[in-house]
Amino acid sequence: SGNCNIIQVSVFIAFYCDYVLNSLGVPILPTFLAKLNVSDKYIGILFASKPAVQIFANAAAGVMVDRGGAKPVLLSGLAVLAVSTAVFGIGLTFKLGANLTYNFLLVARCVQGLSSAFIMSAGMSWIARTHTSARRGTVMGMVLVGIGAGAVSGATFGGVLASMFGNSSPFFVVAFLLVVDTFLIMIEKTGEVQEPPAVDLEDMGNTPHTEEKASEWRQAWTLLHDPSILCINILVFSGNAGMTILQPTLPIYANKYLGFGQFGQGVTWGVMTFTYLLSRPLSGIVADKLAKWTVITIGVLSLGIGLMIVGSKPLLFVVVLGICCVGVGVAFITTPCMPLLADIVEAKGSQGYGLVYSMADISTSLGMIVGPLMGSLLSGWFTFRLTCHAAGAMMLLNLMASMHLKKMTKPGREKFPRKRSWIVTESERSTPESP
Repeated sequence: SGNCNIIQVSVFIAFYCDYVLNSLGVPILPTFLAKLNVSDKYIGILFASKPAVQIFANAAAGVMVDRGGAKPVLLSGLAVLAVSTAVFGIGLTFKLGANLTYNFLLVARCVQGLSSAFIMSAGMSWIARTHTSARRGTVMGMVLVGIGAGAVSGATFGGVLASMFGNSSPFFVVAFLLVVDTFLIMIEKTGEVQEPPAVDLEDMGNTPHTEEKASEWRQAWTLLHDPSILCINILVFSGNAGMTILQPTLPIYANKYLGFGQFGQGVTWGVMTFTYLLSRPLSGIVADKLAKWTVITIGVLSLGIGLMIVGSKPLLFVVVLGICCVGVGVAFITTPCMPLLADIVEAKGSQGYGLVYSMADISTSLGMIVGPLMGSLLSGWFTFRLTCHAAGAMMLLNLMASMHLKKMTKPGREKFPRKRSWIVTESERSTPESP
């Protein structure tokens, strides 16, 4: 429907803007701050502050989404991100002195991380609550392209605009996009999926407020230690770690054995990125047609074998084939996991979409942190070939997690019983029921 299309476009823009900010300042901030005699250590802290705050804020964001609804939390996150991004641009515009400028930028960057946590959890929850299980894979695959596109284009986007219109211009443009997206979400009228109460507490003298609180905590605890949700988070973590494990090692290998300079390395990473972005929507479509565990298993095999291929021989064809397999593998692992999380939540009669998606976002961030560290550690102990083979073998261990998910799915629909759910528009909510 038209309203669902607006939801998809608005969440895509939100994810794109959120992730474009991760690398938007790469061609701007180091040079700008170096002129203010800010040390490399503090520049690194500035870049790391956004994802660090985002990791710690994710749990709170998930709880707020489940209590306050996905759309209000998403609107709040977008508004705060727009303001903090504009403030970041202002910090690059006025000469406030080195210390004041740095502190100004650091605070704005931390607030960006806080709002990003709300955007990611609320965005995925909104998609889950406004689309049926049969459509979620396709829709989530499309909106998740925004994450990859933002991460890839941020540095280029920032560098081009900064060279033409000044250092602050990229941040003002992103802030404007966020404001437009906020208004786009405000005019959208599709309601969220409504679930009947899933947990009936025994009457033990508790007040209704106490029972409601106990029910919330009980459902949250059930989701947190659910084996299937833990397996999905392991898969999301491993997928992102497997992709980023090559970041500190492949450039050196490609330069030494293939003679790749910066341009050649950029093209190589571009091939993997293009393959990854193309596979995102494809894996979502396939996940709606086949059992999701099957798609995830294909992704695990592709990622593990791809890493092994990359390090097998120092030949251009071999390296390109390997990184393409890695890109396909990561997309086929992580994309079907998102609608599968919503299916698990509904199967348990819960409304904890925000909580499970905040956990998935934490797993994504941790994977991107651990991956490069693991790559550096392994390359310090082994050759590049052994490093890739060891990493590939570790990724293939995730077949145990995907096999566990096989127990709960089959082609076309879930084995477990589903609570009745339906989508209610805001106009329908105000219409009294007929007798």
